[in-house]
Formats: sequence, structure tokens, C-alpha cells
Amino acid sequence: MTDSIPSWWVTAVEIPIFIACIGVFWKVRREIMYEVAVAKNLACQSKDMISDFKLEVAHKYASVGQVNEIEKRLTSHLLRIEFKLENRHDSGVSASKGVYGYDG
Repeated sequence: MTDSIPSWWVTAVEIPIFIACIGVFWKVRREIMYEVAVAKNLACQSKDMISDFKLEVAHKYASVGQVNEIEKRLTSHLLRIEFKLENRHDSGVSASKGVYGYDG
């Protein structure tokens, strides 16, 4: 009895098993590549659908006129606040005092 593996065993058993393993590996790799491509395609479609939905919501719920009106109102409020702050500064009120003149 010898300790080495007989050559017929390698030819008859190990080489076909090795080739079968390579075939299974190649098939699994091909399936994974296909699934990755499908997932990328779905991601692109989802992104397009979300952007279309955002655009639809923007058109449906906020018109340009409404946005301009809100912008004018905010600008007028900010200008009034700025005017009040400039008048307060010009009237000699110390900057170290609190908002209502209370230094506490």
C-alpha cells in the first residue's frame, strides 16, 4: 500500500470535480452580474420616478406667483426689522443692553 494518490484517481475523479466547480462558479458569477444590472436599472428608474414626483408636487402645490408673494412678504418684513434696528442704533441705545433695555 502506498501513501500517494493513484494517478487514475486524479484523472477519473478530481479533474471532473474541479471542472464542475469552475462551471458552478462561472454560473453563479453570471447570475450575480445579471442581478446587479437589474438592481442598477431599478435604481435609475426609481430616481427618475422620484424626481418626476417632486416636479409634479412643485407644480401642483406651489405656483410661481405664490412663491413670489412669499418672497416679497419676507423681504418687506426683513426691511422693517433692519429699519427698526438702524433707528434703535441711531437713537443712542447702548449695544450692551438687552433686547428690551434690561441689562440682566
